[in-house]
Parts: sequence; C-alpha cells; structure tokens
Amino acid sequence: MDSIHGFFLEPGTWQGEDIFRPRGEQGSILVSERFAHFVHRHGLTSLKLTPAESFIWDPLGRGSPDAPRTE
Repeated sequence: MDSIHGFFLEPGTWQGEDIFRPRGEQGSILVSERFAHFVHRHGLTSLKLTPAESFIWDPLGRGSPDAPRTE
C-alpha cells in the first residue's frame, strides 16, 4: 500500500470503545466521536484529532489517488 486517504471501520469490528487501536494500523490510536466531544468540551490541547475521512498517510508524497498522474 502506497498511501491512505481516509478510512472507515468495517461493521462488527468495533465494540464501542472510546479509545482503541485498529487492527492493521498499529501506529494509530482512534477515538470515538464521544471522546472527541469530551476533548473539545474540556479544552484539552495536548493531542491532535483528525476525522477518519480526512486522515492522510502518504509517505511517498504521491498525492490523492484521484489526482492526475504526472509520471
């Protein structure tokens, strides 16, 4: 896999935990919307939350898979 541009959890693979590590994405910690609301409500600033649909991992800098190829 060259890059990730957003992701979703397959139905039945999440048990409702507020903080968890998804299978296959060992370096990431995911949180529920409920936990994200808690962070914002209490003004916590020592972490960065990224919505799953906005998450980008692109170590080779190839850009969006929808972008025209320049090779």
